[in-house]
Amino acid sequence: MSMIAKAWLALMALTGGTLAVVSLADHLPHGLLAFTVFAVAGVKAWLILVYFVGIGRDASGWRTILVVYLMILCGLLVAFIALSCASAGLCPATS
Repeated sequence: MSMIAKAWLALMALTGGTLAVVSLADHLPHGLLAFTVFAVAGVKAWLILVYFVGIGRDASGWRTILVVYLMILCGLLVAFIALSCASAGLCPATS
């Protein structure tokens, strides 16, 4: 089996895992749910960049830039969700 097929299967498994976690949304803290979803999204983005876009070993400068960008993007999204959760009084720590 080729590496692209393995990456595709991993992406499908991660999507299924995300759907399973989101189906438990009523039983999980909002912060943990957001962290899990964005962590999986980051792994999926990394797999797409490496195996489908071709940002591999040869493009270390681009790889570094894109990894930093993904980390900042996911971090900002989690922070915005945490802020909106806290301002709406939905977080367990504020209620």
